[in-house]
Amino acid sequence: IVCPVMDARCNQVYNALFRVKNGTVTRLCEDRIVEIAALEQELTDELSRLGSLADAPMYLIGDGRDAAQRALPSLSSRIRPTPAHLCDQNAYCIAQLAKEAYDAGVSCTDRELTPVYLRPCQAERDLNEKSQSSNA
Repeated sequence: IVCPVMDARCNQVYNALFRVKNGTVTRLCEDRIVEIAALEQELTDELSRLGSLADAPMYLIGDGRDAAQRALPSLSSRIRPTPAHLCDQNAYCIAQLAKEAYDAGVSCTDRELTPVYLRPCQAERDLNEKSQSSNA
């Protein structure tokens, strides 16, 4: 089980779960934003839903992995050390994945590449808050 945890600030992480078997990556849950304090329960619930994968080793990746590991005491026996070159998200890894997809015949246009926003940016949140307070 690969568990990306990227720092979303404000004591939150962006998270999802993936299964990697024989070089094939399978998404196990949707991208989400989770309070770091609630991450352990979220992962426990998700893993129990997966049945046979509930006891599989887990690898934390991303810039939030250290904070996540501290927040997951009940899962610590399952967490395995992640190889250093796989720990952080970076452009090289994205390019490598893109090349693998291209070599496999998978491609898309630049218009098909769109970011996934799990929450509004700080400027949008500030504007919404200001708008709500002026309407009150």
